[in-house]
Amino acid sequence: TAVLDASTMGYASNQYDSDGVTLTNQILITNSTLEIVSGQTLAGIGIIRGNVKADVGSIVNIGLPTGNLTVTNNVELGGAVTVSIVTSNAPNCSELLAHNIIVDGTATLVVTNRGTNILNGTTFQLFNHAVNFTGGVTLPATDPSGTSTYVWNNNLTTDGSIQLVSGGINPVNTTPTNIVVSVSGGNINLSWPADHTGWRLQVQTNSLATGLSTNDADWFDVSGSTSVNSESIPINTNTNGAVFYRMVYP
Repeated sequence: TAVLDASTMGYASNQYDSDGVTLTNQILITNSTLEIVSGQTLAGIGIIRGNVKADVGSIVNIGLPTGNLTVTNNVELGGAVTVSIVTSNAPNCSELLAHNIIVDGTATLVVTNRGTNILNGTTFQLFNHAVNFTGGVTLPATDPSGTSTYVWNNNLTTDGSIQLVSGGINPVNTTPTNIVVSVSGGNINLSWPADHTGWRLQVQTNSLATGLSTNDADWFDVSGSTSVNSESIPINTNTNGAVFYRMVYP
C-alpha cells in the first residue's frame, strides 16, 4: 500500500550569463519524474505518482517477490528489469502497470521462478502493456529440479505476458474415469488415462464375509500412485479375502 508522490520532483537548471561562466540563476524545473540513475535500484510494490525513468545501469526489481508496482504516468526502462513468478501466490507474478511503458534498447528483462513447478498453460501478466525488450529477455529455463526443459510463449510484444507451453506439470483431469483391469503373469494390472496422473489409487482389503466397506477410514493410499497412471500388483492366492480398489482426487 506504499505510495511515493513524485508529482513535484524535478531538477535545478543553471543559467549563466553571456560569458558562459558566471552563474546568474538557478531554475527548479518540475517534471514529476523519479529518475533511477546508474547504480541505483527501485524495488518493491505500491504506487508511484508521476513518471519513472530508469537509466542505463539501473535496476528495477518489481515485486515482494510478487505483486504490482503501479506508475500513474509513464515509465521509461533503460536498465535491468527483474520480475518473479510464484504460482502459489496471489497474484502469481510481479507486474509493472503504467499509462505508457517505453523500453529502450539497453533494457533487459530477467524472469525468475521463486516457487515450485508450474502447470503447463499458466499465464503470467508481467506488464499491462505490450513491451519489446530488444536488449534481451531471460525466462526460466527448467523446472526447479532442473530435469525438465520449459518451453514458453513469449507474448510480451503482444500483451505483456508469458505463458508456459510445456516442460511443467500437466493439468490434472478431474472428471471421474474408469480403471482398466487386466491380469498377466500372476499380477493384476490397473491403469487409468495419463491426464488423470495425480489421482490417488486406494486399496481396501476385507474378508469375503465383510465385503466392501463404505467407511473411508478403511481405504489406504497405494504408495507412489499419484505420480503414475498404472500399477502392477501381485495376486495373493493364499487368502480368502477380497481386495477393492478405487481412485480419488485430490
